[in-house]
Amino acid sequence: MREVKGYVCFADFELHAILFGKRINTLANIPRQFYENWRSNDFTPYDRLKDAKRACKAIKKNLSSVLSAIPAKINMKIAEKWNFEEIRKLNEKSLVVIMINDDIPPTQHILIGGYVEGKQSAYPLSGAYMEDTKFKKTINRFESAEYIAHEVCRQGQCPALIAEFHLEKLV
Repeated sequence: MREVKGYVCFADFELHAILFGKRINTLANIPRQFYENWRSNDFTPYDRLKDAKRACKAIKKNLSSVLSAIPAKINMKIAEKWNFEEIRKLNEKSLVVIMINDDIPPTQHILIGGYVEGKQSAYPLSGAYMEDTKFKKTINRFESAEYIAHEVCRQGQCPALIAEFHLEKLV
């Protein structure tokens, strides 16, 4: 089981939200950029709150469409692929499915949670992309998470993992 703990920047846009963590990919030659979309940085948070606050400040300055950017505390436990013993150790009330799309670099790790009324779904998959629901709703049953993970593999032709997900905005 992989455990991810630390701080991220929660950037709120009009129709979605994006998490930003520590920059690990150097494919884009952007000097002095020290943050990266959570989808592509292999879930690498900042170790210090101070660094997440610095990223939030830069994101507000550099992205004109961002409504707000605030630091958040993140905690994830990611079960190994189809390891049902590890999956059952996760908190059933806070589950997400991770869709791993590695068609083009860098690899994208897309979080899928529960459907939120009035928000875009992940159709034809059950649930919704967490970014589109602004990270508001996780999956609250093992069977549902396992079904969505299976459908990601079948329909999306992508590997999938199941994880426990906790995000606490720090205002």
